[in-house]
Amino acid sequence: MKLDIVARRIALFEKQFGKPHLYLAYHAAFPLALTPDLMYRLWVNFQQDIHGQPLNIAWVAVGDFLLSGLCDEVGYELYEMDITVRNQLLRQLKADPKFGIQRINHLSDFLLEYVRQQILSDDPDTQNFAKTLQWTALAYTKPNEAARQIALTFRHLEMLSWRQNQPNHTELVRMASLVETFAEPLADAQLEPLVTYARGMARFAHGDIEGATAQIGTVAEAGKIQVAGVDIPIPEKIQEHLEDASSPVGADFRGQNLCGRSFKGQNLARANFSHSDIRSVDFTNAILTGASFRHAQAGLQRFLVIGLVLCAFLLAALSGIAAGLVGWILGWELNMGGTSLGIGIASVIAIMTVLTIANREGVNNKAGAIALSMMGTTAIAGFEFLNLYAVLPEVMRSGNLLVQAIALASGIAIAVALTVIGNRMRTRALPMTLIAAGTGAVVGIIGIVWFWFVKAPLAQTALATLAVNMLIAGAGAIAMVIAGTWMWNGAVIGTAAGALVLCGFWLINVLAPLGSNWMRAVLPGVVTVGLSWAIVITLTLAISLVVVEVEHQIFARAWILGAFLFGTLILFIIVILGGLRIYPSFRVSEDLPMILAASIVTAVVTFVSQRSLNGDRQLTGVEKFASIFATTGSTTFHGADLTDADFTQATLKIADFRAANLTQTSWLHTKKLDHACTEGSYLVHPQVRQLVTTRAAQDKIFDSLDLQGIDLHGVNLVDSSFIGTNLRAANLQNSDFSRAKLVRTLLDQADLTGACFTGAYLQNLEITSATQLKNVTCKYLFTRLPSPDNPDPGRQPEDPQRTFNAREFADFIQELIDENKHSSAKPELH
Repeated sequence: MKLDIVARRIALFEKQFGKPHLYLAYHAAFPLALTPDLMYRLWVNFQQDIHGQPLNIAWVAVGDFLLSGLCDEVGYELYEMDITVRNQLLRQLKADPKFGIQRINHLSDFLLEYVRQQILSDDPDTQNFAKTLQWTALAYTKPNEAARQIALTFRHLEMLSWRQNQPNHTELVRMASLVETFAEPLADAQLEPLVTYARGMARFAHGDIEGATAQIGTVAEAGKIQVAGVDIPIPEKIQEHLEDASSPVGADFRGQNLCGRSFKGQNLARANFSHSDIRSVDFTNAILTGASFRHAQAGLQRFLVIGLVLCAFLLAALSGIAAGLVGWILGWELNMGGTSLGIGIASVIAIMTVLTIANREGVNNKAGAIALSMMGTTAIAGFEFLNLYAVLPEVMRSGNLLVQAIALASGIAIAVALTVIGNRMRTRALPMTLIAAGTGAVVGIIGIVWFWFVKAPLAQTALATLAVNMLIAGAGAIAMVIAGTWMWNGAVIGTAAGALVLCGFWLINVLAPLGSNWMRAVLPGVVTVGLSWAIVITLTLAISLVVVEVEHQIFARAWILGAFLFGTLILFIIVILGGLRIYPSFRVSEDLPMILAASIVTAVVTFVSQRSLNGDRQLTGVEKFASIFATTGSTTFHGADLTDADFTQATLKIADFRAANLTQTSWLHTKKLDHACTEGSYLVHPQVRQLVTTRAAQDKIFDSLDLQGIDLHGVNLVDSSFIGTNLRAANLQNSDFSRAKLVRTLLDQADLTGACFTGAYLQNLEITSATQLKNVTCKYLFTRLPSPDNPDPGRQPEDPQRTFNAREFADFIQELIDENKHSSAKPELH
């Protein structure tokens, strides 16, 4: 609307209703949208000018204004003014000596108070209306804060568009229209880039890509736009046009097929690899500082992918054969009777324990150590049964085998129970276990001595069985708890050595009187436990390899499951047909237990292997091996300097980032980063990978993590926990640490420019003079963590009604720096 038309309309309104009505119109122009309730509250709260003189505005002015030509009804009880009319009324308000800029501040405070409750509403329409009013209030009094909130909203819209793979054009147009209404106050605060960006997004929403590129290109620097400390994302289509129009600073490889090339050790600083195919490219030890890999495709070349999938198929098939063999051996042991029955029961208990641990804990070092100790325990059980049969055949054979089996199961159960207790208690596990094992040994020795004085065969059998199983329980408990306890410190070799020493000790004691019988009775039990664990590892490895390359996990798991069942079927066919059968011809009545046991083991192992790949379980060794194995021939950044590199929306499956410098590297919206080899970097933690790709960190826990050099600029870290976290040299510009827990957090050389610490818990913070603290804001903070009895401990400033001014907060931070200097300068005490 032309200004002369606007002036005539306002003059006509004043002539028709009088000056008091015009004063109300001045105030009504401040909110971007109006409701009858809001108009009535404006009338109630602004009956005087800034000098206290009455304005004499009648109550009918509310209805007169809403129904006048200055206002348009845009919805149910929702009204708006033409932007030109609104701006003219606001100019007249500021120019009138009765009001001026002071009244603008009063209106801003009023509007912020008015929307305080509405902004928390569950109704999206009410919430959007409240946000609009809030931004209106801030635009005239705190334009930087208004710009920051609007920029965050634009970023949120872009993230939603990325997730849904479709931009919300309607919302973009609405936001652009809102920003246009704030153009004047934003321009006064030198925030024109936000207005320009909004205009460009409006063109983008209407399908004018060239116009949007031209508009946004005027404010974009190096493909980025930053407003009020917030990086506003540029839509992919516009980004592509910007890249095509710009001249690269470094080497230009945009959109090229670079498969299999080597850039090993080369200086490619600020090179542009955007939209390029870098599968199987070697960047080992290359200098890639500031390089762009936006939308790049990393990974294996197609022929290597086929080889990897076939390798996984063979691994799964071998696992299927081994699973069938385990079940067959178990069925044979349970079917043979005699000592084999007892050893079979021991093997079943051991296997079920191993598989249960794998199911609950995952395929990790701890579970592997317990599997080794279970092998040792099973071997000890077999040796002792054979020893009794060799030395006391007439006594043991007169006993009840069921009683022996129950006694053996009880002994193993004691060992398992002690293991569980040991794992719970951790530090006190080993002393407790040694006491229990010693008690078991004493009871066993007493039982053996008593055995020679008791003449009744049944009593002798019971005593001998008790003695043997107490010894087994004690030895097994030592092996298992040592394994479980040591594994908290990662001592795999120590665990294996402990289990082997126990086995060796019993071998020396037992093998002499047994001849070669021990191989037939003991080895099957040990082999079944070992094979069961190997199957879980191999099958998990096979699934890991395929999931890395195949987009659809259901297909990947089905592929491996099919290979596994194929291997099991092959074994069944071979054994049933007698091709490799070492026993008499197949008879259902005798061999049914073997088939049943094989089927059960196959089903259980398959279930455990599938479950072990869930994201909440630890795969440690298997995952590391699968990652390293798969990266052979893949894209490698091993030892490369990727400082300030940009991987936005790149696909990084099985890329090798080991030993690379990832300081302030951007990972926004990267794909398949969880399948990359990131050992030794902050990306090894799943929650950190999610943080850097989504930049969503509110109310998250990052305690005790090494996040040195991570790029978290502009991230919302409200209510997050960084207790004992290393954030050295991290980019934390304009991040919001409100109510965050920063206890023993290392912030040396971190960039905290523009960060917010209001309500944060700063306890023993390791901050130095090298930490950048320019324009940091903080109204108040706490020097200790909260407790139920004291939710606000050590508040600074101590007066709950006061807040920091800039000088006070700077002094507080300087005290922290001085304390750290003093503590670091103290000599070490010897």
